[in-house]
Amino acid sequence: RRPRLPPDGVAPAAPGWIGDSITLSVGFRPPAQKDLLTGLAAFAASRPEANGFLHAAEPGVQIGDPGLISEADIQNARQMVRHNLLTILDDDESFRRWLGTAFTRPTRERQTVWPPPFARTPLETNADMYSYVYGPEHSLPGDLLRSTIYDSPDEVLEAVMGGAAVNLRRAEGIKVAYTKGWLFVDGEAHTVPPEASDVARAVANYVELGPEVVRSVGMSGPGYTLLHNLLRNGQLFPRLPGP
Repeated sequence: RRPRLPPDGVAPAAPGWIGDSITLSVGFRPPAQKDLLTGLAAFAASRPEANGFLHAAEPGVQIGDPGLISEADIQNARQMVRHNLLTILDDDESFRRWLGTAFTRPTRERQTVWPPPFARTPLETNADMYSYVYGPEHSLPGDLLRSTIYDSPDEVLEAVMGGAAVNLRRAEGIKVAYTKGWLFVDGEAHTVPPEASDVARAVANYVELGPEVVRSVGMSGPGYTLLHNLLRNGQLFPRLPGP
């Protein structure tokens, strides 16, 4: 039988599973060099500066010999490629942002089986969304993941700031990393000012954030905005402490 998304927190007890077991998450495959190179080229091509055309270096020569790729054309093309790539490589912020999104981009398409924390459509609020994918024998109560108490990220954060014992748990299976000035979640880049660096580091390094970490960001500022955006995107969700 197909296991649940790793790690699920507890060993499954659905019919057909054999005795006690544990779920281990070993890690993620590092990106291949060819993927990084093609990704960098695609990033360079997506920039507005790359929207121009490579014109013939010696148009007069091509009139008499239209099949020729002249030495001047080759040098012109080489200079264009070098300029566009070096512009990114020499720009620390651009390179950091691209590399972080490349490192955390999902390596395969995943079906969305985790209910969005503030969803309200009939499918999204189904008590057992997991069974839609793998069948009713593989049940996972949706109330472990979906918020039945809070209607918005602001309500969650305000409750925690007010003393509620609510953790913020990372959505299962997503990739998270950080570097100076950036937090990366499944290929998305979030800007992180210095005053929000501690909470960004906590999001990247821990599966679950306790209330004390959430309260440390205060009721406003970049740390609050970061947690709000992650909650809104379904990359964090509120969870009462417990098994």
